[in-house]
Amino acid sequence: MSEALASSGIYQQISAFKTAQSSVGTFRQQTDTFANSGFQERHFALPRSVGQTPTSFILPRLSGTQSLFASEVTIPQHKHEKNESSLSFEQSVTDLKNMLLLGEVKGLLSKGELIKARQLLQDASRAGQKFSEPILKLNHALTLEKVVTHAETFPHRKSEATWIKTNRASYHGKWVAVLGEQVVASGDTFKEVLAALKQKQLTVLPVIHHIE
Repeated sequence: MSEALASSGIYQQISAFKTAQSSVGTFRQQTDTFANSGFQERHFALPRSVGQTPTSFILPRLSGTQSLFASEVTIPQHKHEKNESSLSFEQSVTDLKNMLLLGEVKGLLSKGELIKARQLLQDASRAGQKFSEPILKLNHALTLEKVVTHAETFPHRKSEATWIKTNRASYHGKWVAVLGEQVVASGDTFKEVLAALKQKQLTVLPVIHHIE
């Protein structure tokens, strides 16, 4: 199977099967690097008891590639160890699914396909996939409601403009602070007007203007 996939160009490189020892016996591990994704993927063969029929698993792959095929091997196993090995294999499958999903979501985001990335995560969630911590954080960020900010509104300054126009001659060369139809502070310098306004502690900002 590995040689056929390698010759088809699906994989950039394929490592040989390796054997390792665990509490449930010997299992096989294979690491694949996909030429069209750049992500390493691991899948494991679950030990089975002698005499049982091996079970085949079809694991999802990135779009544009074939499905990953993993099969169990028949190896002696104690009965009380069956549940432990099954859980270990299921976790390996879940980790692989999450790795593939994360890679595809990041690929969509890199292309600016935010809606498609969000939909992909929603579909996986509805299918019952258990998300890893990185995917949970990414999913949370993508599902945050859009925050709309509104510019602060200021009162119309028509009254202040009218006052300045009407009293221009009386305050020629002065700095004035006008609120509504009255002057609340005036002085020869801008600093004088600011100092006067600080003492008044107004709740609405006046119009500060230098009358020439």
